[in-house]
Amino acid sequence: MQATPPLRSRCTVCGVPERLWHTACPAKRRLGFSHVVRTAPCIAWYSRITVARRTGRGSFVQGQEAQYQSGTALFTRRSLCYRGKAAWTLLPVEGDGLVRIDCHTHFYPAGYLREIERTSDHALLVRDEAGNLVLHYAGDYNVLAPAHHSLEARLQDMARAEIDMAILSLTTPGVHVERPDRAIALARIINDEFAGIQRAYPDRFRCLATLPLETPEVAAYELERAVRELGLVGAMVFSNVNGRPIDAPEFWPVFEAAEALDVPLMIHPTAPAFANYLSDYRLVALLGFAYDTTMVAVRMVLGGVLDRFPRLTLIQTHLGGTLPYLAERVQRGYRAYPELRGRLQRDPMDYFREMYLDTVLFDPACLLLGLAFVGEDRLLLGSDHPHQVGDIERAPRVIEELPISPHAKR
Repeated sequence: MQATPPLRSRCTVCGVPERLWHTACPAKRRLGFSHVVRTAPCIAWYSRITVARRTGRGSFVQGQEAQYQSGTALFTRRSLCYRGKAAWTLLPVEGDGLVRIDCHTHFYPAGYLREIERTSDHALLVRDEAGNLVLHYAGDYNVLAPAHHSLEARLQDMARAEIDMAILSLTTPGVHVERPDRAIALARIINDEFAGIQRAYPDRFRCLATLPLETPEVAAYELERAVRELGLVGAMVFSNVNGRPIDAPEFWPVFEAAEALDVPLMIHPTAPAFANYLSDYRLVALLGFAYDTTMVAVRMVLGGVLDRFPRLTLIQTHLGGTLPYLAERVQRGYRAYPELRGRLQRDPMDYFREMYLDTVLFDPACLLLGLAFVGEDRLLLGSDHPHQVGDIERAPRVIEELPISPHAKR
């Protein structure tokens, strides 16, 4: 049984005492608002600002500072976000190119690494023979490139790949693997540092919040704090939380908060519950992540999450795993099996095609399948930088190589 969330304040429209994920205000319902006041600078904020433009190709960084001159191109509702719909598709800017926003990148804030190095029951930070930091955790490990923890290195990599802006998020193992009190503290440390990065580099970085998912009610409050107080643009959640699928009702307070705040959730894979079968050959990263990505997308639909939260914006990473390939089979099964038929308000394919997919799968044939599946407005540039399996330079280049119209590439 979920505890009743404490009263926060009174509604600014009707004066009724409000709780985070309750929407009792008739006035706001008529206006299409939830009880959480939409004053946060979400990703849609970018649709109202002038974007700085490059001084020249490949000339972003001199030392640690990006060199800009004032530009005149504006992001529009289609190009970035409208009411939380984080379509990081791009429109042309004045001059010689596009504003490239890499929506799938990862960063370990210094405070997080210090805490993991100091004490952690579930992660181990060491150096390998080459001097690289390596973060070990159950089922897998990450070799940290300089750009995982150095903004200077990150800006240099972005300059080389001609990426204008990066959306930063934490990556595996996440904080939910820690005990609950420690996970809450780590999430606050990470989100505070992410907010500092946004303030220091407002034209280069935006960040997704980290949430202590083991305690969903607290995670919902932390999402609200991260968005309303810190200005983060959404959150990244994992496909499962210590083996429990993210679509489980216990995590619904997070979905309700995201819908109320009108910000997107990026669903990132982690080691599947059966990861012991994937311990060889780096199969967790190579196949397990794709499996869990596909599984969570299907569960979110068949489990009724998107009926319960129809305005929730979801970004599925890694081109949705195998979803574009297998969605028709799910649709066919929904119509064929009596225990599935009729449990949803719409056809499963309708929900799938409302999700956003990123391009972290650099095979042209796969990208064309993803493009045909969701359409150009819901396919987002992503590189998985700076992971070993990511490719910040290949990610935009493969888009340019696709046999599609210039309009579709934007």
